[in-house]
Amino acid sequence: MITGERFVDSRNNMITGVDKLLTFVNEREEASLKEASKELKIPLSVIERWTNTLEEEGLLTTAYTFNEKYILSTDSPKFKQSLFKSLKRTVKSIYKKSKTPHLDPAKAKGREIDSKITLLNEKMKDYEDYKRIKKQTLMTIKELKELKADRKKFINKIFRERTENKKKENELKKERISIDSRRKKLAEDMARLSNEKREYELRTKSLIEREKRFAV
Repeated sequence: MITGERFVDSRNNMITGVDKLLTFVNEREEASLKEASKELKIPLSVIERWTNTLEEEGLLTTAYTFNEKYILSTDSPKFKQSLFKSLKRTVKSIYKKSKTPHLDPAKAKGREIDSKITLLNEKMKDYEDYKRIKKQTLMTIKELKELKADRKKFINKIFRERTENKKKENELKKERISIDSRRKKLAEDMARLSNEKREYELRTKSLIEREKRFAV
């Protein structure tokens, strides 16, 4: 497993120094070791060690120009050109070796050519698999970003709805208190009117009795 120092990118995501280097090379397609060291603010010796490890794993390649070492992305035209030259040299080597006399030339040539062709096919297959996996990874990252954005929108919507519901709940509570207050006042008014009615009935009754006594 490749490891390295850890950094925080512009989105506050934790990444390793190796990931940072690989992202830098893939964006540039090619860069010298000195440029990578200067841009990433990482010692040149560390950049070279990480580059060798990534090259061994087939994630990038290197080239020399005027005694300066360059890092090449697997998507860069120079990498593809280098891969084609390597395949071409291998085919020439196979053809040259196929002319070397053996005890059984026909079988030896056939076995060697078949072996080399199989090796070439495997290398090409590995390269195509890497491109396919890279494409799938980028698509997955995009989908995850979209899901993250949708999740944030959903959370914000829930928060707004909860705030509105809380506001409505407070308004209903105030209205219920107001209704209870009015109901209490109405009950008091009804009790007062009932008392006044009884007093009125008593006075009326008293007047009727007095009228009867005077009538006699």
